[in-house]
Amino acid sequence: MYAEAYCNMGIIYKNRGDLETVIACYERCLAVSPNFVIAKNNMTIALVDLSTKVKREGDIS
Repeated sequence: MYAEAYCNMGIIYKNRGDLETVIACYERCLAVSPNFVIAKNNMTIALVDLSTKVKREGDIS
């Protein structure tokens, strides 16, 4: 699959609130295209969002 497709999937899952899957999509995207700047930025946002969720809820689930 192309890097752009993984990036787009990450955006879709982000809109659904599934942060674990979002991060997995961006990891796959960056494995295919390590210099994909949009995916790097989106991954950073997803990791911050997950960190905030963990702090707020006390766990990932």
